[in-house]
Amino acid sequence: MKIEDIAYVDTHVHIGNRQDYKEYLNQIKDTEINSAVIFPHCSVISQAGRGLVKDEFSRKARERVNEYVLSLANQVNKQSEKIYFFPFNFIWPDFDREKLNRYFGVKWHRHDPAPKYNLDKGKVQPSIRFNKLLEHLRKNKIPIIFEDDFENLKTFVSIADKDRIIGPINIIVPHLGFGTNSYEKIKNAKIFEKLNVYTDISYASTQSLDAIKDYIETYGHERIFFGSDFPFANPKKELEKILSLGFGTKVIKAIMHENILRLMNNVRK
Repeated sequence: MKIEDIAYVDTHVHIGNRQDYKEYLNQIKDTEINSAVIFPHCSVISQAGRGLVKDEFSRKARERVNEYVLSLANQVNKQSEKIYFFPFNFIWPDFDREKLNRYFGVKWHRHDPAPKYNLDKGKVQPSIRFNKLLEHLRKNKIPIIFEDDFENLKTFVSIADKDRIIGPINIIVPHLGFGTNSYEKIKNAKIFEKLNVYTDISYASTQSLDAIKDYIETYGHERIFFGSDFPFANPKKELEKILSLGFGTKVIKAIMHENILRLMNNVRK
């Protein structure tokens, strides 16, 4: 399938050996979703190492999970006329930059009991690796889906915004911040106001549907994306939720494909 044939993009899809992509295709059947941003399932990454960052076996296991996503995207994109996959690399906690330019973006996802990476002091990994990762993302315009607790998000946004020459790192806050029940905190901290901060609306609850309307009324519709959070949610049902909000054609087109494609189009391959 050609990029220009893309209708709706699902920007939050976990794919792996336990999340059969054919089941995903079955769930988006009879919808206009024909493209997806895919990355490994967080539990698979965790089980591949339990945060044992320096353990060689664990690191190799995480590499295999990321390689699976990449190879699946390459295979499907060459053969399928029904779906196009944009692979993202699950970067945390390895910070390995070697193969990043084969992906359209990276995913950082940490929840307890995984070890917390102290962004200021670098206690889990040498801070030089973290800083080189930031430099790489910044230079190559690679977006990062950043899911962590509120304090780490706030710190990361501050760090990502520092370089005024190359420009800030583009950050995607998943689930509109509801992954950590932080929508109001993020809003009050004025994080959503920053032009390098985007958000996806995956796995929308009744509460987050109200927040979606509030977000668009407050910040506009140019930095927000549709996402399903498959396999935790059914993409068809998630799409129905968003369409039920009654947004006009211009807003729907922006949410469903224009915003994310514009962001990924800036990635320097």
